[in-house]
Amino acid sequence: MMFPIRINVLSDSKKAHLKRLALFTYLKSACALVFSLIAVLAAVLLVAENFFIDYRASLTYGVLSGRRSYLIDTQRIVATNRQIKKIEQTQSTFTLWSPRVHDILAALPPGIEVSSVIFDSEAHTFSLAGTAISREVLGECETAMKALPVLESVHIPLGELTRKEDIPFTIQATLK
Repeated sequence: MMFPIRINVLSDSKKAHLKRLALFTYLKSACALVFSLIAVLAAVLLVAENFFIDYRASLTYGVLSGRRSYLIDTQRIVATNRQIKKIEQTQSTFTLWSPRVHDILAALPPGIEVSSVIFDSEAHTFSLAGTAISREVLGECETAMKALPVLESVHIPLGELTRKEDIPFTIQATLK
């Protein structure tokens, strides 16, 4: 180790003391540098922690809101599927009566006044209630209804033919 010329004139104990002092100063400076680096690293880590806390919060919000949005969409899809199943079930049991009613009512002769028309799709029956002007008109009605392709059998109770005019009647028929 090279010392300035003045140090060379010092005694050996003072030289040893100066060496220890120089070593202590070096260690003190090294420790100060290490602690300064640790302080800078701690500050960087605090900033990074705040960034990651904010990032985690936004990520969690995004995941939770996405999950909630996904849940809401899934519930809408399930509800729509239920509605579609109900509609399909209703449509499978639905029978289009309009053409049949039109054909039956168009076949009625003049002089028939209809008061009710009842269709029972489960029993495949048809009931027509009303009033006929005369027995002849009621007979024509029965003949016209038997000729219809949508009706299989037509039945008019005989008890309804006791009157000559303004005959209330009920026709029972089986649908094809």
